Amino acid sequence: MKIYAISLVGNVYWRIHPNDPLILNLKSLPGWFFINPLTYSEVELASKSFSFKKVGVVNGTIIVLTGGFILGTSLGEFDPTSIPFPIEEEEAKIFRIDSGGKVSSDYNPLPTYVERFSSSLRQMSKQVTIPKSFSCISERELLELPELNFTAAKKTVLGIQRYIVDTAVTWENLKDADLDFLASKSFVYERLLLDSIHAYKDKDYRRSLLYTAISVETLAATKSDEAYELITQNGDADNVLRLVPFSQKGGTLITKDPVYELLRSRSKFLELLHEIPLYIFGKSLLVDNEALYQKATRLYKTRNKIAHLGQPHAGNQTTFALTEEDALEAIECAMNIFQWFEVSTHFPIPKLSFIKGDSPS
Repeated sequence: MKIYAISLVGNVYWRIHPNDPLILNLKSLPGWFFINPLTYSEVELASKSFSFKKVGVVNGTIIVLTGGFILGTSLGEFDPTSIPFPIEEEEAKIFRIDSGGKVSSDYNPLPTYVERFSSSLRQMSKQVTIPKSFSCISERELLELPELNFTAAKKTVLGIQRYIVDTAVTWENLKDADLDFLASKSFVYERLLLDSIHAYKDKDYRRSLLYTAISVETLAATKSDEAYELITQNGDADNVLRLVPFSQKGGTLITKDPVYELLRSRSKFLELLHEIPLYIFGKSLLVDNEALYQKATRLYKTRNKIAHLGQPHAGNQTTFALTEEDALEAIECAMNIFQWFEVSTHFPIPKLSFIKGDSPS
């Protein structure tokens, strides 16, 4: 078999259970499999390519930190048609360096797959620091994979950051990331909120507030447009919209609602939370939760101040400040709006909190 060690431009935390299998056969990349990170210290190619560390044992699982991951395949040659999405040839060039230092390149969509798979892992686990790009890919032949050797815990007690434990990639996250690839249900507003939390973790509160506001606006626009398209395609049995047929070139008729089209064309942040959802869903954030709507108004004003002035005015109660406390309040505001739109709000926040664990042997 061939194995490929992907060195990422950063680290990934994994949470391995004793019952997790040695490999995951990838539905998103037929003929390929993902190798359990617990084996990486036993694979010479991995040890030469990126770092590996057993962090601790928590509730019968082991937390592992690696600088990348390993894919394997028994296919003789890489089959570009197995990639489940179109790739431009220029973005799928892979460069090789032979023993004499000569550089050559050929078409190989694996790098693009790796970057998109990493992004999917980030979204499924909510581990915001998972890198979405890599530094190099190393390959070699391997006769057989090492056996899984689950680490027993020592008696030494240690504290592990709760955020690390809550977002370490599990086997279920891996399977979800694999299926997410096929379903193509990667929601932009979720990625934006993850970017906001990442900036919060890095103490870049300006960027965090900006991404938080953009995530809310993107969510509201997406949900409204999805509902509108569903009604126009399947029929308006409940008479929600004011649908009117319009003739196109060639005599084709299309049906649309001029009122909704006008509201959306103005693309105003607060209208996406009040007038537009009231029109299409029959509910308004202002009506349902005025306090949350007022926080959203502060978020909107903060975004505008950052966009036009670089930062909000200090001491201004109508905007969020560039502080840890206000950035966190803004993220929590966004998560509550996500919940109002009936979107999952499982986004762990990297606060200074610890979970009791044991040292690995």
